[in-house]
Amino acid sequence: MKKIIALLSLMASPALAHSGHATLPGPAGHAEMHIAMAAAAIAVAWLVFAAVVRRKSTRNKE
Repeated sequence: MKKIIALLSLMASPALAHSGHATLPGPAGHAEMHIAMAAAAIAVAWLVFAAVVRRKSTRNKE
């Protein structure tokens, strides 16, 4: 499951980062925005993973 989450987060970040996305100010703003969007995609993927794990553990207790 962790491998799937890692793969999905890596696949999602370039898709989120293009097609007219905002950039941060400065000469490195475009690259910095890619890093920020990748970090956000990874964080969302881990939150989804944690919710799925919590839901499975709750079902197992019942």
